[in-house]
Amino acid sequence: MTMRELHYPGFSLQCPANWEDITDQVDADDPPITLADRDADTGALQFSAAMFESGELPQIDEASLRELLKNYAEAYELGEPLETTYHSEPVQRITATFEMYDDLICLWYLTDGKSLVFASFITERPADPTAVATVQQMLDSLKIDPR
Repeated sequence: MTMRELHYPGFSLQCPANWEDITDQVDADDPPITLADRDADTGALQFSAAMFESGELPQIDEASLRELLKNYAEAYELGEPLETTYHSEPVQRITATFEMYDDLICLWYLTDGKSLVFASFITERPADPTAVATVQQMLDSLKIDPR
């Protein structure tokens, strides 16, 4: 699979050539960065980033990520996750997967300890395992760069 690097304010990631930025097609006043596979209708991967700029240095740790995930799931009434995983390297991240109606919802909170990236991937069930694996590979490549 041919990969290319995409750069956004605060982060970058490797993306397959068939995935493209469709943010300008999202019907919202201030849409999140949105990527989708142009060759298959497998869902959308969206990103929001909060970059540390100045002031008191935050200490975002595993407990903070778990709390953010819990609060998001409660706010959107997602129920209990099917699975939750935490990784501390190369970027700290917590991942959770939920089922809601006919959708599979995958969430990620990623941090370098001071800046934060939130990502979500929503796809219809049954989810295409190749699409889910591709999205996970993209998130595994994410680098926080708060320039």
